Amino acid sequence: MDSEKISQVSVTPIPTYYRQEIGRNSTRDNIGLSKTEWILRAKTNAGNEGIVNAARFMNQPQNSLEKLSNTLREIFLGFDVKDFFTVDAEGVITCPKKRVEKAFTQPQNGWMSILASDLLGRNKNLPATLLFNQQPKKEVFAYDTTLYFHDQLFPSKGVSKLVEEATSAVKHGYTEMKIKVGRPGKWMLPMDGLERDIGVVSQIREAVGKNIKIMVDANFGYDNRLDLLETFIKETAHCNLYWLEEMVTQNVEDYKKLRSILEKIGSSTMLVCGEVDRQPISPIFEELIKNNLIDGYQPDILGEGFTNWLKIERRLKETKVRSIPHCFGNGNFGTRANIIFGSISKNFISVEDERYLPNIFSNDSFKFENGKHILGEFIGLGLTINEEIFESQYSKNEIIIA
Repeated sequence: MDSEKISQVSVTPIPTYYRQEIGRNSTRDNIGLSKTEWILRAKTNAGNEGIVNAARFMNQPQNSLEKLSNTLREIFLGFDVKDFFTVDAEGVITCPKKRVEKAFTQPQNGWMSILASDLLGRNKNLPATLLFNQQPKKEVFAYDTTLYFHDQLFPSKGVSKLVEEATSAVKHGYTEMKIKVGRPGKWMLPMDGLERDIGVVSQIREAVGKNIKIMVDANFGYDNRLDLLETFIKETAHCNLYWLEEMVTQNVEDYKKLRSILEKIGSSTMLVCGEVDRQPISPIFEELIKNNLIDGYQPDILGEGFTNWLKIERRLKETKVRSIPHCFGNGNFGTRANIIFGSISKNFISVEDERYLPNIFSNDSFKFENGKHILGEFIGLGLTINEEIFESQYSKNEIIIA
């Protein structure tokens, strides 16, 4: 493997747009039409370029562009692309090297390991998947995660708007979808919110049929209302929900009660949570895992990156808990990173897919068909920048660190 050093890094804020306004969940007001990807481009003296979205860093209140610039100088600029990882006898990445281990494992810094793997893959002229797994999957399932409180965003249509969105997702090839619930928590009166949650889930199930996987996510909207949550679970049992996500804030006692409710009605619905875990696996989630109280775990894919997530999976291997990385807000880059991780992981369930519109990435051979992202022919992560779009629309905001 030839020596190849990182000679320049630049950062550019790039908007990424949803297909339509997202609206509320149980705790946040209207999320709006777009997110910002902080696109970091790391160029090498061999002419290669690694790409990552550093938004997880930039979105932390204590961070700034100056701090990001200093971090990139310290960790990446001037270093050889092979100086980031330790590999085993077969050349498979096992962990970050000591020089970068602390940086890569800091909360919300996992994107660094993704950038490093993109650079190394391009250096070796290999897909990044082969750096971690010699037999990666060629396709991974994905779920539409955009079914927010559209009944409140479009009150004249109400629940029918969500039914319309769900059936549209199926027409566009999705076989899995996640519905936001938790209306009793903030935006509606408790009983009205419960009735609306039940109605949304039931009407969507009726519209999409029995073969579509449906999950629900309450963003803790049933905190302190286990009575209402029990009613919701019983009244939607006929919908055969695949998982219940963050129905209440993580704690052992409530999750024991949730498990008991599901067992009493003979439900195999999974309990999942963990997207809020910024230093996984933190003690409360370790307790939930150890006591068989959750079935899926969800730290963010860009927050943790590939090497941290694979370390998490070594712990999960001792259990029946599945890997379901959170990806909301990570832009088009985040979707690609989650697809790559899904390909190398043996424990992965499905990509959280926000169905963003294209922005600055060039078209490539990756496809979406029949509910799955199908990996094409690629090196590194496979993403390249459409230079014409970048130069004409965004280059004036590019900050170069050389």
